[in-house]
Amino acid sequence: NGESARNDKYNKLKREMDVLKQKYHNNDEELQTTLSQLEQLNLENEECMRKLEAIESSNDSFIEDEFAELQAKYNTLCTQHNELKQRYECQKEELATSLTQLEALNIENEEYLSKNVTYEMEKEA
Repeated sequence: NGESARNDKYNKLKREMDVLKQKYHNNDEELQTTLSQLEQLNLENEECMRKLEAIESSNDSFIEDEFAELQAKYNTLCTQHNELKQRYECQKEELATSLTQLEALNIENEEYLSKNVTYEMEKEA
């Protein structure tokens, strides 16, 4: 009966560790997606800045309209960039939390396995 309880606890710990590993993996994938989105926004921002600089050096009224349009797009991209950056930071914190939980569960699992080995050795003796 004691062995059955230990096996149940081990199986529960293993399931919890599997769930945390999957959560860690999912968070890591989301983090990579967010980073890719941030990189894309940075490229778009750089392109807008190049266009804005070119427009600023010209005095044509048509170009001024394009400048206003690009300025609005740039502002939107900056807002999106900041939102993604905040999301990235949140995901990074969640990932760190999951990793900490996974490490704690791993330590608990190692302690359990160590006790189980000791118990089995005592049982055989």
